[in-house]
Amino acid sequence: NFKREEQNFVVQNEINNMSFLITDTKCKMSKGIVSDQERKKMKRKGDRYSMQTSLIVATLKRLLPVGLNICAPGEQELIALAKNRFTQKDTEDEVREIIRNNLHLQGKLEDPAIRWQMALYRDLPNHYEETSDPERTVERVLDIAHVLFHLDQVEHPQRSKKAVWHKLLSKQRKRAVVACFRMAPLYNLPRHRAVNLFLQGYEKSWIEAEEHYFEDKLIEDLAKPGEQEPSEEEEGMKHIDPLHQLIQLFSRTALTEKCKLDEDNLYMAYADIMAKEKEMEKQKLLYQQARLHDRGAAEMVLQTISASKGEMGPMVASTLKLGIAILNGGNSTVQQKMLDYLKDKKDVGFFQSLAGLMQSCSVLDLNAFERQNKAEGLGMVTEEGSVITHERGEKVMQDDEFTCDLFRFLQLLCEGHNSDFQNYLRTQTGNNTTVNIIISTVDYLLRVQESISDFYWYYSGKDVIDEQGQRNFSKAINVAKQVFNTLTEYIQGPCTGNQQSLAHSRLWDAVVGFLHVFAHMQMKLSQDSSQIELLKELMDLQKDMVVMLLSMLEGNVVNGTIGKQMVDMLVESSNNVEMILKFFDMFLKLKDLTSSDAFKEHMPHDTQLQTDAGWQTASSATSSQYLGGLRSWAPKRIERSILRSSESSRTQWEKPQVKRNPKRQFILMW
Repeated sequence: NFKREEQNFVVQNEINNMSFLITDTKCKMSKGIVSDQERKKMKRKGDRYSMQTSLIVATLKRLLPVGLNICAPGEQELIALAKNRFTQKDTEDEVREIIRNNLHLQGKLEDPAIRWQMALYRDLPNHYEETSDPERTVERVLDIAHVLFHLDQVEHPQRSKKAVWHKLLSKQRKRAVVACFRMAPLYNLPRHRAVNLFLQGYEKSWIEAEEHYFEDKLIEDLAKPGEQEPSEEEEGMKHIDPLHQLIQLFSRTALTEKCKLDEDNLYMAYADIMAKEKEMEKQKLLYQQARLHDRGAAEMVLQTISASKGEMGPMVASTLKLGIAILNGGNSTVQQKMLDYLKDKKDVGFFQSLAGLMQSCSVLDLNAFERQNKAEGLGMVTEEGSVITHERGEKVMQDDEFTCDLFRFLQLLCEGHNSDFQNYLRTQTGNNTTVNIIISTVDYLLRVQESISDFYWYYSGKDVIDEQGQRNFSKAINVAKQVFNTLTEYIQGPCTGNQQSLAHSRLWDAVVGFLHVFAHMQMKLSQDSSQIELLKELMDLQKDMVVMLLSMLEGNVVNGTIGKQMVDMLVESSNNVEMILKFFDMFLKLKDLTSSDAFKEHMPHDTQLQTDAGWQTASSATSSQYLGGLRSWAPKRIERSILRSSESSRTQWEKPQVKRNPKRQFILMW
């Protein structure tokens, strides 16, 4: 580095080193005194600078006598010894130790020639005062030995050192590397560009048109055990299906049997197996899941989600689909494997990533939707941009599929009333940091409800919800349905801890908001036939919410906390609940109308009426399975209601805590 810095300094300032080294009366460092003839001679850096003309080397040479002058004769011997040790490639610590060990010998000189030099040295008026600190003497000797060693290396460089780095990249290798950079890639060649176009068309027209998924076939091929190659004789033989052979055997036995059939255990076993087709499909699913589970797919899913750090992306989306596939059907083995892994590794990052993904999931954005509509209304898009605008309309809540997969994955973790996983999602016992996934789910549900309410108010002043609005509502409703199903799975069993966690969360605010949406949207959607499909989706969402509320009451005592909170919530939303009941009462009135005698007498032989009556009967039978209450149309007076009750209900009615309840106002007769 010193060499390079000095070389740049000399060249930039046009310094003549030789004129500086030769003692004369001229200015040594002036750049203006360099003649034109000398400038023509000095064409290269090497002409202006060399080891022999280096200013640093020359300075060290001129200052070296000054440094040696302050050393005693004994110290000069130590300097020579240290220089030789540096030449032998000893380390600085080793040389310092040698100097320290030989320092005490400098005062014990028996040579007469040295003695008179020592006496002369002491008689000099400007001699260096010997210090009482031996460490300072050691450091002084070591520094001067360093200077002498490096000056000797400049004058006599070691020839044993070879420039090994020149061999690492020879000229031939340089040419090969440069040629690789200059080569055109294969995808830029005309022939390969044509092949790529053909592959894209083949994938779009043939591969994507297939109904089955090739991933299943790929897993089967990868997990298939090794098979021996068939010989030529086996290739010539026709493959025989063993199941077909077995069925033929049973058929021929039945045809040739003259007396009554004897009991055949093999036949009965295979008949039972073939009769349970659905069970076989389930077993096949479990077999496929077990193959992936045995190969570490469950741990891979958890590790990938934990590594995502809560950021959405294609990797996480594919991982969630894989997790759903291996957990589908409530595979308890995979659930336990995942739970054991999380407990053993104490992986807090997995739950933090889940909470982060929930926060990243989008909802209906009314502000962006309004800005887009204003831009379209003002004509701020060109004809070419109209297609882009339509695509933007499709991008409202574009991650709805990802969101459904996320909450479906959480639902399957608790599928089958897995109480261990239900509690672990709420509190990770043993971890330094715990993340309550139950509360995170409620927070996202509240965000979805608020966005749906905002969109309802936007369309409340319009007669009909347009097609784009129906698509947006449908996305949000499907996501909300999945969230309600996930919450239901959190608490079913029942899981008392999760029930209490939900009861003390903002779940009731979300339910009140949804009741308001149900009460106002169902009447609006029922007024136009183009909105019937959206109305059906809304009613399905209402059903899932009611199932979740019923699950909140599982296992609770009479007059419990959750029951009181639910009553307070219904009282707060009494107007909305009344509107919902009136909407359902319309269907009950329709049944009374079609089954009345006056209506039948008016059209006695109309086949359409009979068909409609059959449909109403079927609807009534279906509704009676789910409706558990009735309304008495008798204002301002008390009526006696007679209900038919089951045996279990009567047993519960006779319990002491129910009898002592002051709200027991029904008179049952059976």
